[in-house]
Amino acid sequence: MDCQELKPIFLEYVDNERDASVCQRFIEHTQSCPACLKKYNFEVNLRNFFKGSLKAETASAELKNRVKIEIENLDSKVSWGEKIGLFLFGKRQVWAIPALTGAVVVLFILGYALFQEKTSPVVAEFVEEHQEYLEEGFPLEITSDNPQEVNAWFKEKVGYDPLISNWASQDFILMGGMTIDMWQQKVACICLKKKEVWVSWFVLPDDKLPIPQIQKIHKGEKELYFTKQDRFNLVMWKDKGRFYSLVSELNLDELISLASIT
Repeated sequence: MDCQELKPIFLEYVDNERDASVCQRFIEHTQSCPACLKKYNFEVNLRNFFKGSLKAETASAELKNRVKIEIENLDSKVSWGEKIGLFLFGKRQVWAIPALTGAVVVLFILGYALFQEKTSPVVAEFVEEHQEYLEEGFPLEITSDNPQEVNAWFKEKVGYDPLISNWASQDFILMGGMTIDMWQQKVACICLKKKEVWVSWFVLPDDKLPIPQIQKIHKGEKELYFTKQDRFNLVMWKDKGRFYSLVSELNLDELISLASIT
């Protein structure tokens, strides 16, 4: 089994929907193919992430019993808001229900946003790819500072033009690029430098990948989403049917400035 044979059944294997013989061939292939093994680990981690996010928290039996007893002891004519006010504060509080509901909603939204920002698999994948190539010294497949030449190379290799422009006014130097396997497709990775700091600019052929719940800023007609993981800043956006992501140790303002002019 090679990578092309594996591609149509990849997700079925991840979801345990293939028979034993196919599973064995899949295992044998991933033992000798780091790229497919990496995809498999990502899909498994993604599923575990969503499963963990949907776990429900239940109250203890002791707490349930306490609430039940307290409510049963209250006058049946007292409203639910007043009952909870009596239980929590020792006196009637008509505003208890709406106030508590509002507080719970706000805390849930804030908690969810923070959780997503810290654990998003999308953010982690882009940062991991950048860090991996940084440690390897950025082994470029094409070395060129000519945008037209690099655009043409990507058109041939991945089937689409990443629409590289000239960023000389921002002091960014085009170094070249490479192709990367991400989310079961070939992705263009344009490599730039500024002040001897590497920048990975990922360009996906479509904008189907969801942007996680992270901070955003408007620059002209663009909505730029940004965050930080470890020592790396990251900016993501969608434009003209494509998905873009910048990752670097440069400060966030420099990345946002670059994203706003592309």
